[in-house]
Amino acid sequence: MKDMIAYCGVDCSACPDYLNKTCPSCRLTEWKDDICPPVNCCREKNIDDCGQCDVFPCEMMKGFFEESQSHQEAYQRLRKRRESGMDHFVDERDHKLLENDRYTFSVLNRIMGGECQVLLSDHERLILCLSMPPFPVWIWTADDATDEEKEKAYSLAVSYCPFEEHTYNLKYDLAEYFIQRAAKEGKTLSIRTNMFAYDCPDPVEPEDKANGHAHRCTMEDVDTLVEFMDLFHNEIDLDKQSLDSYRRAAEEGIRNGSLFLWKNEEGKYVASCNYRPDEDMASIGLVYTRQEDRRKHYAENLVYYVTKIVKEAGYLPILYTDADYVASNACYEKIGYILRGKLCTVGKRS
Repeated sequence: MKDMIAYCGVDCSACPDYLNKTCPSCRLTEWKDDICPPVNCCREKNIDDCGQCDVFPCEMMKGFFEESQSHQEAYQRLRKRRESGMDHFVDERDHKLLENDRYTFSVLNRIMGGECQVLLSDHERLILCLSMPPFPVWIWTADDATDEEKEKAYSLAVSYCPFEEHTYNLKYDLAEYFIQRAAKEGKTLSIRTNMFAYDCPDPVEPEDKANGHAHRCTMEDVDTLVEFMDLFHNEIDLDKQSLDSYRRAAEEGIRNGSLFLWKNEEGKYVASCNYRPDEDMASIGLVYTRQEDRRKHYAENLVYYVTKIVKEAGYLPILYTDADYVASNACYEKIGYILRGKLCTVGKRS
C-alpha cells in the first residue's frame, strides 16, 4: 500500500495544507479536477511520483521545489528514492517473494498490505516496511543477498528509520552486517531478541492439566486486558504503547473474539493469549502469565485452547517466541508446535 508521500514528494502527514484541510491529499482522493498539475502529470504518465519521471526535475517543478523548506525536503526525498531504485508500494510480486519465508515473515506479509509509515520494495531482493512506531521495522532480503545489497538495506534503514528511534526484525546474516556496519561508524547495535517461528499442524493436548478454565474476553474484561498488555510489553521490552492504545487494542480484540484469559480455580485471571488471522495462517500472541502464577501450566493450557480454536477455524496456527525462553519453548513443543525458522530483532540497548 502506498504511503502518505504525495506525487510532488511532500509528506502529507506533515504538510500544513493537508493539516489545515486546504488540500485533501492526492493519496486519499480521486482528484477529479485540475487543481494540482503534478497529480495530473504523474497519472497521465502512469508513474508513482515526480521522481520517477524521465525529466525530473522538470521546469514546472523546479520552482515548486524552491518555494519553501518543506518543498526542498520533498525534492531531496524524491531524489533519494530515485537513486535507491525502490518503489513505495507492494504488489503480488512481493507477496510471492515471502512465500519461502512464510513463517518468519508472516507479520510482514500482513502489515505491508495495510497503512504503512514507510514502505520500500524493489519487488525482487529487498522489502523494508514500518507500520508505525513503536513497532519494529521489518526488513526482508533474499537468502543469498550480496554485501552490496546488504549495504543498500542498511543505508535505506538508517535513512528512513534510524536506529536511534527504531528496532529492526531481520535475518541473522543481515543482522550481523548491520552490527558490523554500525560499528564502523562508531555506533553500537546489538541483537535484542532471538526469535523462533513455529507452526502447529496438529495440536497435542497438554499432559499437565492446569486448574481453572479458558475464558473468551468480553467488554467487562477490558481493564484486565490492558493490565496484561502492559505487563507483557514491559517484560519483553518491545512495542511499548500507551494505556489508551492498549485499551483500543483490547476493545478491538474483544469485538473480533480473538482475546482470551485463563481463570484459575480461585477466580483469578492468571494468563493471557490472543490470535490474529492472516490469509491461511493465524498468529498466536500476547502469551503472558503473571509472575506469581508461573510454573503451573496456565499458559500452556491456554495456548493449546486457542490453538485448537484457530485450527478448527481453518487456519494454520503460528507462533513467534523468544528463543532464549527455553522452558516456554519446550511447553509449546509439547503441545505440537514445530520450529520452522529463526530471525532476530536488532537495535540499540534501552
